[in-house]
Amino acid sequence: MKKWLPVIIILAVVLVGATAANAVFYMQQNTRLNEIQASLGLFSGNLNTLQNSVGDLSGGLDTLNGNLAMLDPKISALDSGINGVKNDVTGLQGNVTGIQDNIGSLQENITALKAADSGLEGNITGIQEDLSGLQGDITGLNGDIGQIGSDLAAAGTMITTVSGTVDELQGNIEEISGRVSAIQAKEDAIYNIVSGVSPSIVYIMTVTGPVTLASGSGVIIDSRGYVLTAYHVVSDAVSILVAISPGETFIATLVNRDENLDLAVLKMNSTRTDFPAAVLGSSVNARVGDEVVAIGYPLSLPGQASFTSGIISAIRNELGVILIQSDAAVNPGNSGGALVNTSGEVIGIADFVMLYSDEPMVPADNMGFFVAAEQAASLISAAVA
Repeated sequence: MKKWLPVIIILAVVLVGATAANAVFYMQQNTRLNEIQASLGLFSGNLNTLQNSVGDLSGGLDTLNGNLAMLDPKISALDSGINGVKNDVTGLQGNVTGIQDNIGSLQENITALKAADSGLEGNITGIQEDLSGLQGDITGLNGDIGQIGSDLAAAGTMITTVSGTVDELQGNIEEISGRVSAIQAKEDAIYNIVSGVSPSIVYIMTVTGPVTLASGSGVIIDSRGYVLTAYHVVSDAVSILVAISPGETFIATLVNRDENLDLAVLKMNSTRTDFPAAVLGSSVNARVGDEVVAIGYPLSLPGQASFTSGIISAIRNELGVILIQSDAAVNPGNSGGALVNTSGEVIGIADFVMLYSDEPMVPADNMGFFVAAEQAASLISAAVA
């Protein structure tokens, strides 16, 4: 027993030591278990937090997926735009190549211009020399300009003189223009007389014997065919023919006469009432110097009547007969024709011309006499019923 005691003691010591060690180990393990439980509790909280975060992340992912779905068309459009940009870049690269080629050409041109520049320097030198010469020419021109200024001053004086002359000429031109207008008016008046009175002037042919013919002129004074003429034209007539301007011829009859006035009234044998009658005027308002026209058939000229113009030379009273003297040319055959004023009125009937006293059969120049028409009033009124 005693021999086992040491062993028992040793075993007891060992057992006590082991128990103590186990107690210490247990305490250590318990402490660690508590730490692990605390860690598990902390992990459990973190896991809950993580789960919540995962839920939030899941919602964010859903939102992100929606946004991505919306971005897909935009990304497709962006891809198309990128492809277009790529194409543009390709085109630009081609342009850059062309520009590089142009730069090469420009460089060649610059080289050529540099070569030409040497020639231009020579030309510039020549131009500078020409400018020096031109400067001398300009100096000379300045002197010429001064001389021209003096000449212009003299020319100004001459222009002033010429201007006065021009004004004077202008006045003369205006005066001449007035005279031309007056002449034109006179010509127009004569034309109006010719065109207005001509149809009323007739050609008278008479038979005074078996083979004797005579002629004269007359004026239609009534549309029914009455004609005023000089009595001596028809005084010895056996038969009378009257030709009017259109070429018609009528037999006429002497219906009244005044031998003192040397006037007669004829009536054409016709029932017509449309003969062109002249307008009889008066010498009462006539003045010496008034323009007149003598109309008749001188020297038996056939066709159109003859017109001569002149003025009233005098108004005379010879034994109670008023005679108008005119320088309008009249000749044998004019007797019985008209003297017409510028109003187209018949103011006289051609009667005779003055003869030279020393040469009885030679008429004096431009001295015709016309019986004043107003003296035929009573003769006409008695003949024209």
